[in-house]
Amino acid sequence: MDAATYIATVSSHAQFEPASAPTARRRAFRTPLPRWARIFIFIVMLVTSLAALISHDLLLRWNAETRLRVEATGMAIAGASFLPGAPERALEAAAHCGKRFGLVPEDIVDSAPAQDRMSFRVTLSQTLPVLFFRILGSETVTVEATATVHPYASPSQADRAMVLSMRRPTSHARGCPTLAFVV
Repeated sequence: MDAATYIATVSSHAQFEPASAPTARRRAFRTPLPRWARIFIFIVMLVTSLAALISHDLLLRWNAETRLRVEATGMAIAGASFLPGAPERALEAAAHCGKRFGLVPEDIVDSAPAQDRMSFRVTLSQTLPVLFFRILGSETVTVEATATVHPYASPSQADRAMVLSMRRPTSHARGCPTLAFVV
């Protein structure tokens, strides 16, 4: 056996592979994926996009509700600090506090002392630029805060020591917590 025939027999693949073994098929570049793989990738991208959209809307709503709750509480405390003696000045203080927070007049739904001049109620509402919640009709956030002057505070003692209790409405599933502030 000469060298040329030896190299030809050694280098042939037919000699080393069994005849029944399938040949490995290499994918060429730009060969389309199978249909099941394209459907799976589409579903994963769709679910990820919806989750990102819902998370964005939830965080935007949570941020706006928290910010409005703080602003409504501040306005109610500012208004109640002038009760029961000067309800006109209480309205001015609440309006000034709202301007300082950067609220526009469209955000303030209601801001007034009660009939007995012992509490001050503020209601704020804001429309959010949400995408998914707009379909559900829940694009508006409304927050209410009420500051109540301690019932034993007389108009002459209101300047020195006043106890304010804050009550803010929450959803029907949760209770209505009460916060007390001593000024």
